[in-house]
Amino acid sequence: PDKSLKCMKRAMSIYSQYDKNKKKSEKSEDEATITDSLHQIGLTFEDHGENTLALKAFSREMSLRKSAHYCDKRRVARVLNAIGVIQCKRGKFKNAIEFFTEALVNMDSTGGRNATFAATLFNVGLALEKMGETERAFQTYAETL
Repeated sequence: PDKSLKCMKRAMSIYSQYDKNKKKSEKSEDEATITDSLHQIGLTFEDHGENTLALKAFSREMSLRKSAHYCDKRRVARVLNAIGVIQCKRGKFKNAIEFFTEALVNMDSTGGRNATFAATLFNVGLALEKMGETERAFQTYAETL
């Protein structure tokens, strides 16, 4: 694991230079690969308890996805949900709910009321429950069914 984390940190460093070194016309070829890689890096950091590095990877992914030539709202929703999960782990439940809500809006706009939508909605319920809003949390849980 240490070696893989070291490689991922190096990749993050390389990806952070991406915008500075590429011309706008050259970026579209690499965007999907880089954003998907950043997402996987974020998940790996999260699995290893490196939440700050995970958040950095997800934030970088979000920045690239929002500036991409083609904005895939489903993948934007995926990264918003991932950022929300990290915010929950950091105890920032209100911020987490904002990210989850934005993810749900993105999913809804692409006709995405599916298992991923339900999982994100469930995350809203978890955050609400952690904030002590059990009534709203249970209502949210019920909506996932």
